[in-house]
Amino acid sequence: MGSSVKSSSKVPVLDLTSRQDLNPNTSTWRSISREACEALEEYGYFVALYDGVTQELDDSIFAAAEELFDLPTDTKRKNVNEKPYHGYVGQMPVIPLHEGLGIDYVTNKEEAQRFTHLIETAHGFSNAVAELDRLVVRMIFENYGVEKHYDSHVGSKTYLLKFLKYLAPPESISMAAFPQHTDKTFLSILHQNGVNGLEVKSKDGGWISLHLPPKSYVVMAGDISMGWSNDRIRSCEHRVTMEGDKTRYTLGLFSFIKGLVSVPEELVDDEHPLMYKPFDNIALINFYATKEGREANLETTPALQLPVIDFTSPNLKPGTVEWDSVRGDVRRALEEYGCFEALFDKVPVELRKAVFDVSEEAFQLPLETKKRVVSKRKYRGYVGQIPSLPLFEVMGVDFAENEDKVNEFTHKLWPQGNGSFSEAVMSFAEKVSELDFMTRRMIMESFGVNENYIEKHLNSTKCLVRMMKYQGVEETEEELGMEAHTDRNMLTILCQNDVKDGLEVRTSDDKQWIKANPSQDSSFIVLGGATLHVLLNGRVLTGVHRVMRMGTNTRFSAGLFSVPKTEDLIYAPEELVDPEHPRLYKPFDFEAYFQFTTEGPGRRDVAALRGEPQWDLTKADVYKALQDYGCFEASFDKVPIELRKSIFKALEELFDLPLQTKLRNVSKKPFHGYVGQYPMVPLYESMGIDDSDVVDKVEAFTEKLWPQGNNSFSATIHSFSKKLSELDITIRRMIMESFGLVKYIDEHLQSTNYLLRVMKYTGPDTEETKLGLNAHTDKNIVTILYQNHVEGLEVQTKDKNWINVKPSEDSFIVMIGDSLHALLNGRLHSPYHRVMMTGTETRYSLGLFSIPKAGHIVSSPDELVDEEHPRLFKPFDHVEFLKFYYTEAGQRSQSALKTYCGM
Repeated sequence: MGSSVKSSSKVPVLDLTSRQDLNPNTSTWRSISREACEALEEYGYFVALYDGVTQELDDSIFAAAEELFDLPTDTKRKNVNEKPYHGYVGQMPVIPLHEGLGIDYVTNKEEAQRFTHLIETAHGFSNAVAELDRLVVRMIFENYGVEKHYDSHVGSKTYLLKFLKYLAPPESISMAAFPQHTDKTFLSILHQNGVNGLEVKSKDGGWISLHLPPKSYVVMAGDISMGWSNDRIRSCEHRVTMEGDKTRYTLGLFSFIKGLVSVPEELVDDEHPLMYKPFDNIALINFYATKEGREANLETTPALQLPVIDFTSPNLKPGTVEWDSVRGDVRRALEEYGCFEALFDKVPVELRKAVFDVSEEAFQLPLETKKRVVSKRKYRGYVGQIPSLPLFEVMGVDFAENEDKVNEFTHKLWPQGNGSFSEAVMSFAEKVSELDFMTRRMIMESFGVNENYIEKHLNSTKCLVRMMKYQGVEETEEELGMEAHTDRNMLTILCQNDVKDGLEVRTSDDKQWIKANPSQDSSFIVLGGATLHVLLNGRVLTGVHRVMRMGTNTRFSAGLFSVPKTEDLIYAPEELVDPEHPRLYKPFDFEAYFQFTTEGPGRRDVAALRGEPQWDLTKADVYKALQDYGCFEASFDKVPIELRKSIFKALEELFDLPLQTKLRNVSKKPFHGYVGQYPMVPLYESMGIDDSDVVDKVEAFTEKLWPQGNNSFSATIHSFSKKLSELDITIRRMIMESFGLVKYIDEHLQSTNYLLRVMKYTGPDTEETKLGLNAHTDKNIVTILYQNHVEGLEVQTKDKNWINVKPSEDSFIVMIGDSLHALLNGRLHSPYHRVMMTGTETRYSLGLFSIPKAGHIVSSPDELVDEEHPRLFKPFDHVEFLKFYYTEAGQRSQSALKTYCGM
């Protein structure tokens, strides 16, 4: 709950009632304006006495709040909003006392009417409180001497009305109801019923409990006003702590800014240097909704910004002062970040829109049509349907500056032709090439490369235009859109549609990710590629980047990739090689390198030219562990600690259901449904959730057991499975690479789906060891196990000894199953394991099992069959093998796999 120290700081109270003479230019106005700003600077809030809301309206709004929260949970969950924290929030284990509902654009009656029949009350209340908001904002602006910006500021505001409910804690104990935080608003105005609970943090670190009089409103500064004021105003940190036996209702009117928030130039001086570059209010909220954002604050985000370089000057020509200045900025940005944001106005708004329109049109074509432009060269032509990147599709048009090549590509998709598509691609390539040429010329000039070499270099490249689509997601947590990588070409220049969030660039110390959200409509993100890094002998960085998706809107982006078009070898010119900078790379052919990184054992970045230590070392460790033991303990931090805690609460809730309810978990596949009540293993119960990484499948499972629904359970199971599937895919990719089976990786990953098996082992209530689950090998591809703090898992070594497995709380146990043993022609063995229980505590564990799809035939590739390794197993169907395993013959076999399909 944080500090419980109470502060002795006073509570600032301002009288803003109608009895005051609050007309601008009066002495009372100026006095109260100063007091309001002093309170916001010193405390970050003040309590306003305000009578702009009638008693009748006040009573009505709290009655409406009670009526709303009395609705069924399923009804309340219909209050959804793509903006984080703007819709329904509730049923969360970490804040069990709290619920919230939101009405966005509440002062706009037409927008607000979509929400509820109570809109007259909500709309009337919100407009009355918005008057208080505008009153305080005018005071702030006039006090800081920026009143000329007041009208445009008010015109850019939107309001969100939040209904907030806090239950009384059990047994009337004092209990955290909402954690400490700052709002991501300009101002927040809170009004409560007669039940207190709001606490604000003072500068001395103590907490002030606010005991609010009737007709009072708490006016709080949010992070946006702190940023706008250049740190003059203090963002108010606050929390809610409940005690007693009464329910607390609060109305919050939250104001947000549309468009970019910029510090007025009047608020920047020697004493107050500029602290924040322009930022987007909603982008900040989206950032805050991520784990990284929750661990940061507005004060730390300026360090997480890409350099912004302005290319819009009409005098930006070689030899000019402007050119030399921008050239220096480009060099510093590529040296420190490997990328930057470029302001470049040569691409008209209409052309940007046309590119995204034709992109959408192309991606809406049937899959079979899109496959007409699949290229032998990966990531040129159409690429999609990748199991490890399910949100991602791309089309790449090679030689995009060549009309014949573009038309040839277009006619493959539209045999009748599509002039709009061809024209948009070629125009985009032509315009963005200007920025590409300028950037490459500048960086080479800055390192003293001679003019003849520069001209030859610029003429040695071609344009690849890639149009990318990232599907939106329903989850409230981020999903991977594109894995972290560096581009292999010279330079990449990206722009995107109005879904600005997604692209992230890693800092040079590999410790943080920068949100690369463009600051203006004319912005492009420029990334240095591996080939440019080599050409400049390592003097500039390659921009490591990824795409993370959150929200349901589809993200489109378009990129110009400058790619070597000749067969000449790539190497650094002599000017860039000296005793201080010895040659780092041997000359290489770009196409051979590109093929190596996509089809050979290389990785997707510049390290493939020298080897990728981290990947290769981990891959070697995985290979050795599986050879020696068939399993290993994996440290994996992609599953947040909150999710790891939530998963075991979900399991307890599941197994606490009546037996007749649990028996509804049935499956035609053996061991995929409910298992329990077995005399041979009386301590053991388990249930199976097929396709647990698919939302619809998890919800169907949940509805069988909870016909009224259980969204918290569904979300937890699905999120856990999605996160853990990343580890499964990584491990299987490493295994396939280790055996030289790179060309089979995509096919292999597509041939499986997931079963999440949840398990409960009741404590035997004795110190004598009792059997929890018989010794066995798993029959699938890979198993990933996670358990609570109660031990019991044992694994048998090759010499028949049993090892007690004691994983740490953030690690997972990875085992291979019989199907992978067969696929690899016996090169790795599947380990026997069992569970042995002592004591009184219940053991919960989960296993994510990657399983061959029904009908898929498991067969060793020819590459793994030779004189030394003859084929051990006939091709087989996993489901049929599973059925055999549960027959009497299968159970009696020492090795069911050998009995079923051994050669």
